[in-house]
Formats: sequence, structure tokens, C-alpha cells
Amino acid sequence: REPELRMENALFASGEFSLPEQFTAEARVDFADISFSESDRLDLQRTTVGGSVGRATVAGNWVGLDGEYLQGTYDENPASDFSEYSVGPRLEWRVGARTQVTAAAGYTSRDYDDATRRDYDGVTGRFKVEVTDDERNGLSLSVYRDLSTLGDEIADFAIVERLATDG
Repeated sequence: REPELRMENALFASGEFSLPEQFTAEARVDFADISFSESDRLDLQRTTVGGSVGRATVAGNWVGLDGEYLQGTYDENPASDFSEYSVGPRLEWRVGARTQVTAAAGYTSRDYDDATRRDYDGVTGRFKVEVTDDERNGLSLSVYRDLSTLGDEIADFAIVERLATDG
């Protein structure tokens, strides 16, 4: 049997805007058409709309509020259709010349159209530290708790917790 192939056609756009008093705003939109070579029940269209507003400092740090809405519509499996939103604070902080800290936490709610499916309401978040010595040397550490459909390979979700290092 041939292996299952996942194909994704995606379009992404974002914009960043300067506001008075060192405030900034960001808007983003993402559309993906995802299909599988063998499992038509997993084919879906995923639309995401999000944005943030916050305050930037002269040193390049940023603190603000981020929000996102996601809609997933399956071609042949309407029981798996869902809508999801997340909202919460976000921080980008430079700690010295070589270290960048990025952190976000929020409340996430995923609601399935089918009442027999298990919805999710809870906290999600990401924390990342990057240390760079020069363009050739660096270290990255990430810890996150996220809601995922496991790359849409299954028509359900999993809570993903991970500690990762790249270097």
C-alpha cells in the first residue's frame, strides 16, 4: 500500500501598523486547503484570522494582547467541523545583546459543530528563549502547551506539551 500523502495549499498575509505613543497593531489572515491522497474524510479548509495590539519600547521590546479565530471545515466529515478562538497576553523581550525571550499565554476554546464531539476550553501558551553568538552559533529553548489536530492527520485534537532545544 502506498503511504498517505498530505498536501497543503496555503495563503498567508499579515500587516503591521504603527500607532501613536509607541503602540503597534498587527493583523494576519491564513487560508489552507488540506487534502490527503487516501483519506478523503480528512480533507479540509482551514481559515485563521488574528491580530494583536501592544506597546513597543525604544529598546525593541514589546508587550500586548493577541487574539486569533480559526474555522475548520471538512469536505466529507461535517461532524469534525470546528471553530476555535484564543486570546491572551504576549511578550517579546531582549535580555542583553544576545538573548531574546518570547512568551504568550491565553485562553483557548474549541467548539465542534457536532454535539457528540469533545470540545476544549483551557489555557495554552508558549515560552521561547533564543541565545545567538553570531550568525553561525545559537541555542533555542521552547516550552509550549498547544491545541493541535496533529497536523490534521486525525480528525480530533490533542493537547501537546513539549520541551525542545535547537542548537
